[in-house]
Amino acid sequence: MNFRRRRRRSAGGVFIAVLLGVLLGGGGKLWFDRTLSTVSGTVVDAATQQPLANAEVRWQHLTATTDSQGRFTLIGVDRELADVPLVLGGGDYEQRQVAVADASVPVVLQPDTVHGVITDRERRPIARARVTAGSATALAAEDGSFRIDGIAKNPALRVVAPGYRTVNVQPGSRRQLQVTLEAFTPKGMWVPFGALHTGEVREGWLRHVDRLQLNTVVLDVVSDRGQVAPAVATALTRQAGSVLEGGDDLGAIVKELRARNIYVVARLVVFKDSPVAAAKPEWSIRVARNGAPYTDCEGQRWLDPFEPAVWEYKLQQAERVVELGFNEVQFDYLRFPSDCIPGPLAYSRPLTDEAKLEAVEAFLQRAVARLRPKGVALAADVFGLVATKDDIGIGQQLESLGKYVDYVSPMVYPSTWGDGAFNLPYPPAEPYRVVRESVRAAVDRLAGSGAVVRPWLQSFDDYRTRRLPYRHRQIADQIRAAEEAGATGWMLWDPFGRYPLEDPPQLGG
Repeated sequence: MNFRRRRRRSAGGVFIAVLLGVLLGGGGKLWFDRTLSTVSGTVVDAATQQPLANAEVRWQHLTATTDSQGRFTLIGVDRELADVPLVLGGGDYEQRQVAVADASVPVVLQPDTVHGVITDRERRPIARARVTAGSATALAAEDGSFRIDGIAKNPALRVVAPGYRTVNVQPGSRRQLQVTLEAFTPKGMWVPFGALHTGEVREGWLRHVDRLQLNTVVLDVVSDRGQVAPAVATALTRQAGSVLEGGDDLGAIVKELRARNIYVVARLVVFKDSPVAAAKPEWSIRVARNGAPYTDCEGQRWLDPFEPAVWEYKLQQAERVVELGFNEVQFDYLRFPSDCIPGPLAYSRPLTDEAKLEAVEAFLQRAVARLRPKGVALAADVFGLVATKDDIGIGQQLESLGKYVDYVSPMVYPSTWGDGAFNLPYPPAEPYRVVRESVRAAVDRLAGSGAVVRPWLQSFDDYRTRRLPYRHRQIADQIRAAEEAGATGWMLWDPFGRYPLEDPPQLGG
């Protein structure tokens, strides 16, 4: 029985073999030549104009790889399927489709990938540095390596990393890059809204910056009173009457500051915006019991942090800021209100602590998507208390913010801490201790997030019971404490812009 089966299989195999022999040896060969063909061609690198080796070529299920001379051959392409194109490229190159009939003409492929390594001057890798090229973006790995795909011809790359100076790279025909970043420690001060609005006043401020050997200024472009500079005005802000007209062109001011090698930060207040809240009552926070607009202790109205239309309005302002050439956009009042709350407030969504965090994160997610491709650094100002606590009911949590921004800036002013904080009977009398402990807590909590801590320091007199003066010693003590605790730079805040500091010795290390 088994023998007969084997014989039948053997007979069938012989029949098939004979049939194939007839087809291929006679009329079959003619059929193959008439319907199938061999297609050959050459692939060239658009950047170097040299033959491109190891490029992939596909036609349906057939594949080939170019040799060292950029040549390829595909055997068995069906002429009756002439409309099916060859597909070439992939990997580090754009993908192109070419008609089979055009394969004899050299196919030029454009590189669309750049990869490399980002290090500091000591060749230490810089993890989580961001590389952008147009709308394409990539994040460096722990070893500093990066790969950015989908870039245009002749790309201009921008590399941003907190604690380093931003660099622009024109790779040209190079696709493997070694990018070296220079460490940068921001040492700055806040400049009140409009204080750099005219040349004479601006020169005074710049002499102040030079005298204190600072390298950073934070300019208000949207203030906590809702005022906006003309360069970032919109139809809505003009309707609300919040535009500060006149003065010098803000874009020219930024250009001048950057020419002096000053790092320029745009402070943009987010959810505290009284003029627009009045002009758009449907966007405002209200008192639940009577529907009246909520106002804080300063009589200012707030926008609803849950409202996507509010996010869009603020991000339009941020995009205008980026176009002016600022190095960084710093979001302030990126939180829910905390003072003079008369009872339950009405929002567009139910209010919970989890929902508050989600609203702040949702705004930052959009900010990252809209602003990061433009190669600008992002920062968020937070309450000093947030450095040591998970949340104080305002929607700010360090670990949450650290996922999106480059710099987290807690306002660790000693006068904001109550008696007994850090086991100190009167914290404003111990500025070094307060700043060291609070900054160290923030640095520890943000470790590994990619964000760094750059605190706001108190440059104004104590406003609590003892009314202690804050002069050069108190400010220098805070700076020393911040640096020892692991901060990446610092910024001085005086609400009146006075900064009563002595001449050198230079502040900070």
